[in-house]
Amino acid sequence: MLKIKDINDSITEDLLATLIGNYIHVPTNPLVVNEGLEENTVNVWFGGRVAGYEISKIWYDFKENEYKEDAGVVYSIVMVDGASYIISDFSEAYILTEDEFKSLLREYTLKSYTEPL
Repeated sequence: MLKIKDINDSITEDLLATLIGNYIHVPTNPLVVNEGLEENTVNVWFGGRVAGYEISKIWYDFKENEYKEDAGVVYSIVMVDGASYIISDFSEAYILTEDEFKSLLREYTLKSYTEPL
């Protein structure tokens, strides 16, 4: 496993471009979600093979219900299975070999079947 992004590192388009075609694991990816009137931070971890990335610029502030002068930028990673995951500025990410990814997947699958609900 090769760490390519630490929690304190910024996300850049160059970084995202280096992910294309690689297997990655993003174990730490805190995102703010709205649950009714409350905001909570959840860890939306993900892994897989990267097909590409998306950059969204949004000038609208949904919370304040108004447009802002400067756009907020959201980065998403698109996986080969078609899933797309927002990646947080405070995430950490690793590039894995195919064998490392398969091993990680096996471990996760075993853990999910052996842990009580």
